[in-house]
Amino acid sequence: MCVLDRPLDEEQIAVVCKFALKGLQYLHNKMHKIHRDIKAGNILLNQRGRAKLADFGVAGHLADANAKRMTVIGTPFWMAPEVVREVGYDTKADIWSLGITAIEMAEMNPPHSNMHPMRAIFLIPTRDPPTLTEQSEWSDDFNDFLACCLVKDPEERWSADELLKHPFIKKARGPGFLQPLVDETMQAIEDAGGRDKAMGYDETNPNTLGQRSTGDNYVSSGDDSESYGTMRRAPDTDSDDYSDDEFGTMRPAKNADGSVRISKSQSKDSTPAFLKHIQSKQNASAQDFSGMSVDELKELKRQLVSQKAQKIQEIRERYKKLQLPVD
Repeated sequence: MCVLDRPLDEEQIAVVCKFALKGLQYLHNKMHKIHRDIKAGNILLNQRGRAKLADFGVAGHLADANAKRMTVIGTPFWMAPEVVREVGYDTKADIWSLGITAIEMAEMNPPHSNMHPMRAIFLIPTRDPPTLTEQSEWSDDFNDFLACCLVKDPEERWSADELLKHPFIKKARGPGFLQPLVDETMQAIEDAGGRDKAMGYDETNPNTLGQRSTGDNYVSSGDDSESYGTMRRAPDTDSDDYSDDEFGTMRPAKNADGSVRISKSQSKDSTPAFLKHIQSKQNASAQDFSGMSVDELKELKRQLVSQKAQKIQEIRERYKKLQLPVD
């Protein structure tokens, strides 16, 4: 997308989503794991157009089908509302992230990408589920697929099994359909004199817009306050079988929003500043919330009060268990 400077079309998005869902189906049903960082930057394309999930560095294990995770982890713009709220989440969180990824592939940016990621974190649980900017330009099936992915109540959100039966996915072509896209991208990289040049990196000037950070899993926008990334530590026929060979990674775009890029390598794991902020639970400075409205601040206060009450209750329950007689 970034090399060719255009988003994917609807048929291409359907193919990528189809194989991403197959990966999630296996991960959720067989491995009982949550990926927790689904985005275009963590979807791989091999040389024959096959899409694979990648980067399981923050994947979480579920003890059973009804288990929930509590940790806030992932990349802000792709986070499900229940992840942000810290009320417990399961495999349905990956489905929300896939819906955001589909919008990203269609528009080259995820929703809320025009604002600071810290503010987006507080907006995701309070705003209505995002949609395509110009819904009329896309098919009813695609719009409905997104609506099934982006349901705020995880109990009502579709599973990977259900989405694989959705008309948008059932009509998707095989992986060979993406072969021309791969070939065109590889040719563009060759014509530009290399991947970094094709993607706008300037190795001679570390402050140039679009320069990739070597220590974090994000691309700098040129403004340190806006940089963000993952909170963390993937045949030439139309068959659905996966191949072991890898082509490259669909990576975040130059403005650090996570839009699709094709790359042959990934940068090292790193924890961005906003994750440290959340994990440390320190009080944010006034500057962090200077752009928030009164309603948004009230919602933030409500969330904090709710989280405090929940943690107190958990401590009380653990204490009661300690008081039980030993058999």
